[in-house]
Order: sequence, then C-alpha cells, then structure tokens
Amino acid sequence: MIFEQTRNALESQNRSAGRYALVEKILGIFRTSFPELNFRILDRVTAVNAQASILDNVRSVNLFGGLAYHPEIGRDALVFILLHETGHHLSRGCRLPWMRELACDCAADCWAVTEGQAQLQKNNSGFAIEPALSQIESAANLKSRVSVKAGRPACSFLNWTKRKRRLMNAKADVRDACGMI
Repeated sequence: MIFEQTRNALESQNRSAGRYALVEKILGIFRTSFPELNFRILDRVTAVNAQASILDNVRSVNLFGGLAYHPEIGRDALVFILLHETGHHLSRGCRLPWMRELACDCAADCWAVTEGQAQLQKNNSGFAIEPALSQIESAANLKSRVSVKAGRPACSFLNWTKRKRRLMNAKADVRDACGMI
C-alpha cells in the first residue's frame, strides 16, 4: 500500500469525464509497459490508497477509487503510486515478512524511481517526483503528522519526512532486510 494506513474517503471526488480519461490513459500505459501484471481500478473502494496483490497466481496492482478520483492527486502522483505498487511485484529488493512474494515498501520506492521510471520513459511516459510527492503529502495530510512507529526506526517508509527526502534526493535504496519487522 502506498500509505501505512488506509486513508478515509473524501466526500468530494473528481469523477469528471476528463478525470476518468486520465486514469484510463495512465492505466493503459502501465498495462503496455508491464504486461505481466494486471492493473485495475477498484472504482467502488472509496479508501484513499492503492495495493499490490496476488490472488490465484494473478499479480495485480489495484488503484482504489478514493485515490484515483482524489481532487489533490494529479498525474504525477498517480504514476508514482502505480510505480510503487508495481515495484512490490517487480523489485528484487527485500521481501515483506508476512508475504514473501512481494517486495517491501522501501524496495518498491527504490524500484519506482529507478527501473520503473526508466521503463515508462521507454514508452515516452514518466513523472516528476517533486510534484508527485507534494500531491501525495497534501492529499493524505502527511505534513502535519508524525508517522514513526515505536521500535521501527529503520524503515524510512514509516517516516514521511525521511521517505520524501530520500526519494527527492534519489537515495531510495534496497535493503537486505525489511525495517518494518
């Protein structure tokens, strides 16, 4: 998931024809760029989040409607979020302790801004990291929140300020062990 906790749905969503077209265009680019994965929008799930999942050996990236139609989430944030979730499947980094088939969040971040972004650029697409992170920060109200969990300081995913700084400075890295355990 892009956030450590699911964010609550908003009463106001951008479900205009233009927004639907943007979301479908981005999903189309991802389907072409990463054909081994199933990309789908779970339109009726109003949570502000996304997730990588595996069900019956089908590897999927699920974009929840609450995130896809969030008025503060723009194209750059959607692309980064989808790359992050794709990175859970395709990164060679450390694995989640509770689901060894998926890479941890730090590895997914690293893959998103390196290999994932490079693959999208081959298809004449991409994103800008600074606006992506600003959109995410605003939509999830992360600036005013301290998200460090006691006993888990090693994982930058759980500390938005540190995570953002690492992504902005291209210092996201893959670790041998997940800092979330």
